[in-house]
Amino acid sequence: MLTTSQKSHILAKAGLVVPPFPARRLPVQERHLLRGARAPQDELDADAEQSVAVAQWHKLVESLYVEYSAARAAKSLRESAEAERMRQLRDANSYNNLRRLSRQNRQDF
Repeated sequence: MLTTSQKSHILAKAGLVVPPFPARRLPVQERHLLRGARAPQDELDADAEQSVAVAQWHKLVESLYVEYSAARAAKSLRESAEAERMRQLRDANSYNNLRRLSRQNRQDF
């Protein structure tokens, strides 16, 4: 199973526009990471905003990837059906050519 990040890279390589991973509004300040230190409300709000933005980004990338996969599968099926039709035409033409050539050979003798 691919991660959302891997899917976004695949989409980008395929030439689709993929939104960048959401950045955190405020940088993490190390003084708030110390034991017993309480993070200010701005820091907590920034974390909550980023969590929502990341969830939306995941949803968007997942839906883009599903559309991309469906489009590729449909293209593959179309190409396969076209190849089968071409094979049938070649077979029919080669059979008709053989019949015509055998008729001509019979008439020549």
